[in-house]
Amino acid sequence: MARYVKWLDTLGVYRDWVLKYYPTEQSQYRKCGVATKEMSKIFPELKRIVGVYVCHYTNLKISHCWMEDEDNNIIDPTGLQFEDGGNYENNI
Repeated sequence: MARYVKWLDTLGVYRDWVLKYYPTEQSQYRKCGVATKEMSKIFPELKRIVGVYVCHYTNLKISHCWMEDEDNNIIDPTGLQFEDGGNYENNI
């Protein structure tokens, strides 16, 4: 299932942590695996998801990792690198 979210809207209570460790697009670029593994250790209530991000403009599918809470809300610590308004798909 594809879902669209705005990056800052995904952070919720995790915003301070993300902005401390991954505050810029450069610091986030190609760091989704590392960032989500770190978040898994610090925030065990979150589930790590491996899937794809689908570019809004090109429909290109990019392998990507993000976190989800118990209500399946996306928390993407490296989502700033995807400011095109694409979708998340949790099945590769």
